[in-house]
Amino acid sequence: MAEIKKEYYNQAKEKTDYRNDWWSIDEKELYMHLFPLVRYLRQKQGYRRTANIRHARLYSNMDALGAFSSTYGKVNSDGVGTHKLSLNVVAAVVDTLSSKIAKAKPRTVYLTDMGDWKRQQRAKKLQKFMEGWRQGALEYEKKQQAFVDSGIFGTGLVKFYADPIKGEICCERVLVDEIDVDDAEAIYGQPASLYQARFVARDKLLASYPKMHDAILQATAGEAQELARSQSSDLVMVIEAWHLPSDKNTPNGRHVIVCDTCTLYDETWEFEWFPFSKLMYKPRITGWFGMGAAECLLPIQIEINKTIRSIEAAHRLMATPRIYVENSSGINQGTLTNDIGSIIKFSGNPPIESQGVAMPSQIYAYLENLWQKAFAQEGVSMLSASSQKPAGLNSGAALREYQDVESERFQLMGQRYEMSFLESDRIVIGLTKKLNKQIPGGVKVKLGGYGGAETIKWSEVEMDEDKYIIQQFPASILPTTPAGRLQTVTELSQSGFIDKETALNLLDFPDLKATTSLLTANQQLVKKIIDSMIETEKYVPPEPYFGLQFAKDYAQLSYLKSKMDGVPDEKLELLRTFMSDCQTLLDKAAQAMQPPPGQAPQMQGEAIANPQAPPTSDLLPV
Repeated sequence: MAEIKKEYYNQAKEKTDYRNDWWSIDEKELYMHLFPLVRYLRQKQGYRRTANIRHARLYSNMDALGAFSSTYGKVNSDGVGTHKLSLNVVAAVVDTLSSKIAKAKPRTVYLTDMGDWKRQQRAKKLQKFMEGWRQGALEYEKKQQAFVDSGIFGTGLVKFYADPIKGEICCERVLVDEIDVDDAEAIYGQPASLYQARFVARDKLLASYPKMHDAILQATAGEAQELARSQSSDLVMVIEAWHLPSDKNTPNGRHVIVCDTCTLYDETWEFEWFPFSKLMYKPRITGWFGMGAAECLLPIQIEINKTIRSIEAAHRLMATPRIYVENSSGINQGTLTNDIGSIIKFSGNPPIESQGVAMPSQIYAYLENLWQKAFAQEGVSMLSASSQKPAGLNSGAALREYQDVESERFQLMGQRYEMSFLESDRIVIGLTKKLNKQIPGGVKVKLGGYGGAETIKWSEVEMDEDKYIIQQFPASILPTTPAGRLQTVTELSQSGFIDKETALNLLDFPDLKATTSLLTANQQLVKKIIDSMIETEKYVPPEPYFGLQFAKDYAQLSYLKSKMDGVPDEKLELLRTFMSDCQTLLDKAAQAMQPPPGQAPQMQGEAIANPQAPPTSDLLPV
C-alpha cells in the first residue's frame, strides 16, 4: 500500500516570481519584486475592495466603480439612476456622527517631566510650533474627511510626508483602497510592512525625479491601464512601501517609491511607525482595517430599499385615481376635464370616482421603524439627526445633561478621534527632525494670533523625546450650543470664578470676535509683554493707559510662578520693576483724584455747591 503524502496548511508554498523580503533587495531590482507582491496581495484581498465598492455606493448614492483613487468618481454607465436610494439612512447616520464628533478641534499640550524653566519655555514654544503647523497644513479639515471615510469604509487615513522644496511637513487624505497590508502579518493590527499604490501624473514624476527621465517615460499604469487612461491626463502607477525596523539595534527599516520600470526613491526608515494617522469607526476583532457604519447598517438599508420599492409599486398600481362610468350612461369621456365649474350632460347613473388605498398603514409604520432603528443601532438620537433639541430643555444645565447622556455612546469613538492627533504630532515631530537637517535655514512655521503672525523655527523648540510628554485635551469643555455655553459662562461669572473679559473670551461666538478682541485687548497685551520680558530679558514699562491693576496682579502671579520654576533672577528683576512701575502709576492716578488741602472730598456723582454770600446791613459792622 502506497504511503499517503501528508501536507499541512503551513507547508504549502505557492510559486512566486518575487521575494517577500523586499527590504533586503538591491535598489536596482527592487521594483521587479514590489509590483508582483502588491498585485498578489490585492488578488488575495479582493473581498475587501468589493465591500468598499458596495459601501461607497451606499453612501454616495451612485454606482461607483470603486473606492480607488482613479475609480471613486467614475459611475457605471449601465442603468444610470436606476439604483438610486430614495431613503439613504447610511449617509444620514454618517453625516450626523461626523457633525457631532469631527467638529471638535482637540489640542495637544507639551509638558516637561520635572524640567527647569528653560525646558518649560521650550515645551511651550514647541506647542505653539505644532499649533502653527496644524493651521498651515489644514489638519483639522483633513481629519474631518478621514472621519467620514471611517464611517463609510471603516478606516480613514491621513498621510504625512516631508516636502524638501517647500521646506515643510504636509498632510493629505488617503483613500483606504490605496493601502495594502498582509492580513496574516496584521492579524493583531501591527504589520511590519505597508504598501500604498496610487496613480501619479507622469509630468510630476519627471519633475521630482529628473535622473529617472527615460525610465519614467516608459512607465505604465499597470493592470489598471484602462481605468487610468484619460484624454486630459497621463497617469502612472506608483507604489510606495515602508518596512519598520525589527528593533532599535537592527536598522533594516526601509522606505521606497517605485514605478513598474525603476526605483524612484530609496532610504532607510528609522521610525517605528508608518507615516499615517488612522481613524477607525469600529475596530474589528482582528486585522488592521476597521468596520464602518455602512457595513453595520447594510441589512437595514436593504430592508428599507425593499419596503420602498413595494410601496412604490403599490402606489403605481393601486393609488392611481380612477373614474368608473357605466356603458349605458352616455357620458362623453372628452367632457371629463380639469375645467372649474364645467357642465357635463349624461343619462343614467353618474360616474363614480375612486382612489384606492395603496398600502396598509402598518407598512408605513414599519418603514418609519426601520429608519429609527438604524439611528438607534448606531447610538444617534432622531433629535440629533434633525438638528433639534428636546421640547422643554431650555436651560443651559438641562442641555448639558442631555448632551452628556447622549454622548456616552460615542466616548470610545470620540477618544479614537482625539488620540489620532497625538499620533499626528508624533509623526510630524519625527519627520520635522529629519527634514530640518536636509534644508538650509531649517524648518519654520507661522502662527497667527492677537499680535499678528509669529515665525517659529524648529531649532528653537527641538527637544529630546524623553524630555517631555504629550497630553491631549478637547477643544473646550463648555457646551457647544449657544444657549448651553451662555448659561455656563453666566454661572461662572456670577459665581465670581471669572471676570467679564474672560467670560467674553469663553463665549467664542463668531459674531462676537470683533467685539471681544477689543474688550480683551488689555489682557492680551499685558500677557504678551510679560511673556516677552521673561523670554527676551528686554524690559517694557507699563503705560498709564493700561489696565494697571490687572497688569500688576498678572505680573505678580507670573513672578511667583517663575520663581517657583527657577527662572534666573535677572528675569525676575524685570517683573519686580514692572510691578513697581505699575504701583507708581496707580499712586499717581490716586493722587490726581484727591482734592486740594482744606477742601472737602467730592462725592462721586455729586456737584460741589458754591457757598452763599453772607447777608449785609447798615446795622452790622463791616
